[in-house]
Amino acid sequence: MAAFFGRIYYGWVIVFIGALGIFFSGPGQTYSNSIFIDAYIEDFGWSRSLVSGVYSSATLVAGLIMIFVGRFIDRFGQRVMMVVVGTLFAIACFLNSAVSTIWMLTIGFFAIRLSGQGSMSLIPNTLAAQWFVKKRGFAVSLMALGSFISAMVFPIINTWLIDTWIGALHDNFGEFCCL
Repeated sequence: MAAFFGRIYYGWVIVFIGALGIFFSGPGQTYSNSIFIDAYIEDFGWSRSLVSGVYSSATLVAGLIMIFVGRFIDRFGQRVMMVVVGTLFAIACFLNSAVSTIWMLTIGFFAIRLSGQGSMSLIPNTLAAQWFVKKRGFAVSLMALGSFISAMVFPIINTWLIDTWIGALHDNFGEFCCL
Protein backbone atom coordinates (compact mmCIF):
# COMPACT_ATOMS: atom_id res chain seq x y z
CA MET A 1 0.00 0.00 0.00
CA ALA A 2 2.80 2.42 0.89
CA ALA A 3 4.50 1.59 -2.41
CA PHE A 4 1.32 2.55 -4.28
CA PHE A 5 1.09 5.96 -2.61
CA GLY A 6 4.82 6.46 -3.01
CA ARG A 7 4.43 6.37 -6.80
CA ILE A 8 1.64 8.96 -6.96
CA TYR A 9 2.66 12.57 -7.33
CA TYR A 10 1.29 14.45 -4.31
CA GLY A 11 0.07 17.24 -6.58
CA TRP A 12 -2.77 14.93 -7.66
CA VAL A 13 -3.87 14.64 -4.04
CA ILE A 14 -3.86 18.43 -3.94
CA VAL A 15 -6.05 18.46 -7.08
CA PHE A 16 -8.56 16.17 -5.34
CA ILE A 17 -8.56 18.31 -2.18
CA GLY A 18 -8.92 21.43 -4.34
CA ALA A 19 -11.89 19.86 -6.13
CA LEU A 20 -13.48 19.25 -2.73
CA GLY A 21 -12.86 22.89 -1.80
CA ILE A 22 -14.51 24.06 -5.00
CA PHE A 23 -17.36 21.58 -4.48
CA PHE A 24 -18.04 22.99 -1.02
CA SER A 25 -18.13 26.52 -2.39
CA GLY A 26 -21.57 25.49 -3.70
CA PRO A 27 -23.69 27.25 -1.05
CA GLY A 28 -22.07 30.53 -2.09
CA GLN A 29 -22.71 30.06 -5.79
CA THR A 30 -25.63 31.56 -7.72
CA TYR A 31 -27.12 28.13 -8.47
CA SER A 32 -27.63 27.63 -4.74
CA ASN A 33 -28.74 31.12 -3.79
CA SER A 34 -31.25 31.44 -6.62
CA ILE A 35 -33.35 28.64 -5.13
CA PHE A 36 -34.02 30.76 -2.03
CA ILE A 37 -35.16 33.88 -3.94
CA ASP A 38 -38.80 32.82 -4.13
CA ALA A 39 -38.82 31.98 -0.42
CA TYR A 40 -37.50 35.47 0.41
CA ILE A 41 -40.14 37.08 -1.80
CA GLU A 42 -42.98 34.97 -0.40
CA ASP A 43 -41.98 35.06 3.27
CA PHE A 44 -40.96 38.72 3.55
CA GLY A 45 -42.98 40.36 0.80
CA TRP A 46 -39.91 41.81 -0.89
CA SER A 47 -39.97 42.42 -4.64
CA ARG A 48 -37.90 40.28 -6.97
CA SER A 49 -36.06 43.40 -8.18
CA LEU A 50 -35.13 44.35 -4.59
CA VAL A 51 -33.75 40.90 -3.78
CA SER A 52 -31.95 40.69 -7.14
CA GLY A 53 -30.50 44.19 -6.72
CA VAL A 54 -29.23 43.34 -3.24
CA TYR A 55 -27.70 40.11 -4.58
CA SER A 56 -26.02 41.90 -7.49
CA SER A 57 -24.65 44.68 -5.29
CA ALA A 58 -23.33 42.24 -2.70
CA THR A 59 -21.69 40.18 -5.45
CA LEU A 60 -20.02 43.26 -6.95
CA VAL A 61 -18.65 44.48 -3.62
CA ALA A 62 -17.47 40.96 -2.72
CA GLY A 63 -15.74 40.70 -6.10
CA LEU A 64 -13.90 43.96 -5.55
CA ILE A 65 -12.72 42.83 -2.13
CA MET A 66 -11.32 39.60 -3.62
CA ILE A 67 -8.16 41.58 -4.42
CA PHE A 68 -7.43 41.69 -0.69
CA VAL A 69 -8.25 38.01 -0.29
CA GLY A 70 -5.61 37.28 -2.91
CA ARG A 71 -3.09 39.31 -0.93
CA PHE A 72 -3.99 37.40 2.24
CA ILE A 73 -3.50 34.09 0.39
CA ASP A 74 -0.03 35.24 -0.67
CA ARG A 75 0.78 36.41 2.84
CA PHE A 76 -0.64 33.60 5.01
CA GLY A 77 -0.78 30.66 2.60
CA GLN A 78 -3.59 28.49 1.31
CA ARG A 79 -3.83 26.21 4.33
CA VAL A 80 -4.43 28.99 6.86
CA MET A 81 -6.72 30.87 4.52
CA MET A 82 -8.82 27.80 3.73
CA VAL A 83 -9.41 27.21 7.45
CA VAL A 84 -10.27 30.87 8.05
CA VAL A 85 -12.46 31.19 4.96
CA GLY A 86 -14.17 27.85 5.58
CA THR A 87 -15.01 28.89 9.13
CA LEU A 88 -16.30 32.30 8.01
CA PHE A 89 -18.30 30.61 5.24
CA ALA A 90 -19.95 28.25 7.72
CA ILE A 91 -20.84 31.20 9.96
CA ALA A 92 -22.22 33.11 6.96
CA CYS A 93 -24.40 30.16 5.93
CA PHE A 94 -25.69 29.82 9.48
CA LEU A 95 -26.45 33.55 9.74
CA ASN A 96 -28.26 33.47 6.40
CA SER A 97 -30.66 30.98 7.90
CA ALA A 98 -31.82 33.70 10.32
CA VAL A 99 -32.40 36.54 7.83
CA SER A 100 -35.33 38.75 8.78
CA THR A 101 -34.52 42.19 7.30
CA ILE A 102 -33.22 43.40 3.98
CA TRP A 103 -29.99 44.57 5.66
CA MET A 104 -29.40 41.11 7.09
CA LEU A 105 -29.95 39.71 3.62
CA THR A 106 -27.47 42.19 2.15
CA ILE A 107 -24.78 41.30 4.67
CA GLY A 108 -25.58 37.61 4.28
CA PHE A 109 -25.33 37.70 0.49
CA PHE A 110 -22.07 39.64 0.74
CA ALA A 111 -20.60 37.16 3.23
CA ILE A 112 -21.50 34.04 1.28
CA ARG A 113 -20.43 35.54 -2.04
CA LEU A 114 -17.08 36.69 -0.61
CA SER A 115 -16.29 33.56 1.35
CA GLY A 116 -18.07 30.91 -0.71
CA GLN A 117 -18.19 31.92 -4.34
CA GLY A 118 -15.01 33.95 -4.31
CA SER A 119 -12.52 32.72 -1.73
CA MET A 120 -13.44 29.02 -1.67
CA SER A 121 -12.82 28.95 -5.43
CA LEU A 122 -9.73 31.17 -5.50
CA ILE A 123 -7.74 29.29 -2.86
CA PRO A 124 -7.74 25.87 -4.60
CA ASN A 125 -6.94 27.45 -7.97
CA THR A 126 -3.86 29.18 -6.56
CA LEU A 127 -2.83 25.97 -4.83
CA ALA A 128 -3.01 23.80 -7.95
CA ALA A 129 -0.98 26.31 -9.90
CA GLN A 130 1.88 25.90 -7.41
CA TRP A 131 2.02 22.12 -7.80
CA PHE A 132 1.97 21.87 -11.59
CA VAL A 133 3.88 23.41 -14.46
CA LYS A 134 3.56 21.12 -17.49
CA LYS A 135 0.14 19.69 -16.63
CA ARG A 136 -1.31 22.81 -14.99
CA GLY A 137 -4.22 23.16 -17.40
CA PHE A 138 -5.16 19.50 -17.02
CA ALA A 139 -4.89 19.66 -13.23
CA VAL A 140 -7.04 22.79 -12.96
CA SER A 141 -9.62 21.30 -15.34
CA LEU A 142 -9.84 18.18 -13.17
CA MET A 143 -10.27 20.39 -10.14
CA ALA A 144 -13.07 22.24 -11.94
CA LEU A 145 -15.07 19.01 -11.92
CA GLY A 146 -15.78 19.83 -8.27
CA SER A 147 -17.70 22.87 -9.46
CA PHE A 148 -19.79 20.90 -11.94
CA ILE A 149 -20.63 18.21 -9.41
CA SER A 150 -21.51 20.93 -6.91
CA ALA A 151 -23.82 22.59 -9.44
CA MET A 152 -25.54 19.24 -9.88
CA VAL A 153 -25.90 18.36 -6.18
CA PHE A 154 -26.47 21.56 -4.19
CA PRO A 155 -29.68 22.75 -5.89
CA ILE A 156 -31.26 19.38 -5.10
CA ILE A 157 -30.06 19.53 -1.49
CA ASN A 158 -31.25 23.13 -1.08
CA THR A 159 -34.68 22.36 -2.50
CA TRP A 160 -35.00 19.41 -0.15
CA LEU A 161 -33.93 21.55 2.81
CA ILE A 162 -36.46 24.26 1.97
CA ASP A 163 -39.29 21.73 1.60
CA THR A 164 -38.31 19.75 4.70
CA TRP A 165 -37.59 22.62 7.06
CA ILE A 166 -40.54 24.76 6.06
CA GLY A 167 -42.84 21.77 6.51
CA ALA A 168 -41.23 20.88 9.83
CA LEU A 169 -41.47 24.47 11.07
CA HIS A 170 -45.15 24.66 10.15
CA ASP A 171 -45.86 21.34 11.88
CA ASN A 172 -43.95 22.31 15.03
CA PHE A 173 -45.59 25.72 15.15
CA GLY A 174 -49.00 24.08 14.85
CA GLU A 175 -48.18 21.71 17.71
CA PHE A 176 -46.92 24.62 19.80
CA CYS A 177 -50.13 26.57 19.22
CA CYS A 178 -52.24 23.56 20.25
CA LEU A 179 -50.50 23.44 23.62
